[in-house]
Amino acid sequence: MESMIKLVMNEFNINNEKWFKIIYECINRTLLTVHPTSVILNDKIDWNAFIKIVTAYSSTEIACRYVSGVVFKKDIANKQMRNNI
Repeated sequence: MESMIKLVMNEFNINNEKWFKIIYECINRTLLTVHPTSVILNDKIDWNAFIKIVTAYSSTEIACRYVSGVVFKKDIANKQMRNNI
């Protein structure tokens, strides 16, 4: 995993050890938290449905962190659906 992160960082000209630590920690926590496969059903589920990377501008890199939780869209999928519960 470390070599893959360094490869991507080099591709985007990010040569900073503190960013490596931040990216490594976020990826490591993601791998420990998100389990989108069902071994029993032999399913393969796309990780993109479970992971959202959001850019929040800040003056320091300390604000970069992994946040575990549930995300809801503010719009309903169909006009016939209830809009409040």
